[in-house]
Amino acid sequence: MFDWPWPDSVLNGPADVSPDGTYNFGVNPPYDTETYALIAVCLALTIVGALLRVYVRIRVTKKVYIEDYLALFALVPYFTFIWSLIMYIQGGGLFVHQWNIKVGNMFDLAVYLFVFTIIDPIYAIPAKAAILLEWKRIFVPRRTRNRFYWGAWFLISLNSVFYFIATFFVVFANIPVAKNWDVLLPGSSPFNRKTIDIVATGINLTVDVLTFILPQPVIWSLKLTNSHKIGLTLMFSLGLLSVGAAAGRLYATVRTVFPWPNGGDTSYTVSCLWLWYLAELTTVNLVMAAPSVPRAVAGHSFLGRLLALVLSWTSVFSSKSRTAVSKTWPRTIGSAPSSRLHRIADEDGQAMGLADLEAMKGFQNSSYMDTTTTGLSSPTSIVKTVEVDQEEETASRRSLGPTHQRQHPWMGPV
Repeated sequence: MFDWPWPDSVLNGPADVSPDGTYNFGVNPPYDTETYALIAVCLALTIVGALLRVYVRIRVTKKVYIEDYLALFALVPYFTFIWSLIMYIQGGGLFVHQWNIKVGNMFDLAVYLFVFTIIDPIYAIPAKAAILLEWKRIFVPRRTRNRFYWGAWFLISLNSVFYFIATFFVVFANIPVAKNWDVLLPGSSPFNRKTIDIVATGINLTVDVLTFILPQPVIWSLKLTNSHKIGLTLMFSLGLLSVGAAAGRLYATVRTVFPWPNGGDTSYTVSCLWLWYLAELTTVNLVMAAPSVPRAVAGHSFLGRLLALVLSWTSVFSSKSRTAVSKTWPRTIGSAPSSRLHRIADEDGQAMGLADLEAMKGFQNSSYMDTTTTGLSSPTSIVKTVEVDQEEETASRRSLGPTHQRQHPWMGPV
């Protein structure tokens, strides 16, 4: 694909020595179908998550924050990585032994590997900053400087500074820089590339683990039921997928033989690293989109109404099997169920979280809230302007009237 300034006798030779002396330059990557299917799934999940986030910001909250721009920017290196992975596959490198690849093709693959390396910091810095900034907005009250606040900023700073430094060492691991892919150029290699990559992926895994741990103490300290706490934990536990993918990436980095041509079968051993990195980037995208999903399908949103319509049709079809029973025994006789519909919004026009909803219990009939018991802010400041609409379903209570007495004449009036 690229024009390399070397004789054809060099470019058409094998990129490595075959252990059994046989060469097959026409072999295709053996897992093309499975890899393309995996790429399609990852792209679909990323695009759906991004669209849900955009939908919530434009139609539901109608507010855009800096983390939204960072998350949107992170999609550029993500799609660039997808492109470089596809080009690497089409170049014949994924799970193909290096002695079955020509030197000229291996030069091409080395270019995509270098793009892979540069994409890492360009994606990781804005993506992880977007996650931590949004979590800080969720868990830290305004004008508050608590442990979560400082922990989030520490992780943002650590991740950003580290990646800036690591990128410098990776880019200048070979002098001149073009020697990173054109290994036949004269020059020097002042830094050990594999050592840099292992350290980089190790710190990346550490940041992911700390990011997952950060909100857990806050969630379990909220005055919520255990089921609500578990629900919040599960929503924010998507970070465990990212941690698992980062751990797999570290393992693949240790197992990868590079840099080419000194290491050996680079084209084959680096294939697992490509796939683990694809999984890591996709799971980070899901973590960025997770807080937007509940708001996107909330009852007052278009998607929420659409989902309710689908569920209502499902319930209509499923209730046909109970028609005879419902005709004989009215649903409201002998029971008094009640339901409440709450619509709570803050001054940003956003739905209040579970923590705020829990704090509102016991104060719905009051004209003020004691902020010292909720932990939302100081007792001298107003944090939330709340509207509460409550509807009480009284059909069951009315059903306990004359009809109930006629069916049970031995009972007195209620």
